[in-house]
Amino acid sequence: MRKFSNFCGIFATVFVTTTIVLLASCSQDDDYYESDMYTLAEMETRNGGNGGDPGGGSTAHSFPSINAIKSSAVVLNRAAEAWSQMLGDSVNHEFRERGFLIYYKHSTGELYCGSIKVGSDSDVELFIPDGDREICATYHCHTSLRYAPSSDYRPTGPSDDDISIAETYGIPGIVEDYSVDTLRGGASANLPHYRRTYGPLKRADIYF
Repeated sequence: MRKFSNFCGIFATVFVTTTIVLLASCSQDDDYYESDMYTLAEMETRNGGNGGDPGGGSTAHSFPSINAIKSSAVVLNRAAEAWSQMLGDSVNHEFRERGFLIYYKHSTGELYCGSIKVGSDSDVELFIPDGDREICATYHCHTSLRYAPSSDYRPTGPSDDDISIAETYGIPGIVEDYSVDTLRGGASANLPHYRRTYGPLKRADIYF
């Protein structure tokens, strides 16, 4: 993703030459990947891309839609935790996004979440494990500007980089942000906020 404070500033330091940004762990979480981590671009290269070759193999995995993911209790609970953590930082005048990867376990048909990643200086980086075939979406929340100077401001919603990364790599995203079009320094941290989706409607089926 990229830097959300301008974003204006939980998501985007562009891929290609960087890594996927955006970003919990569910009740069943603690499903941490201890192996080497790679960027999404590297994963695509190693796996031959998301789409595979529909004509040369059979469908291995199909993924749920981003709307189904967005409404999942597992995702909603973890998103609420990430948002709460972000607000806690803002009280200490720290602007740190939170985010996590969302996975779909094909063998059981269940969604689960990776651990919440903490950004620094208003960005958060999510790394995709090499060979991963279960990631189905990403989540990240943008920061409050409650304690920022009144001259600071940023547009809300997914950044151009967020959208570009999601569309380029075929991984849909969810961003949580305030409902106003432009968030200004000093604005209440308790303004209405909501979760918006962007990118493809679902990750493409994987073929072998």
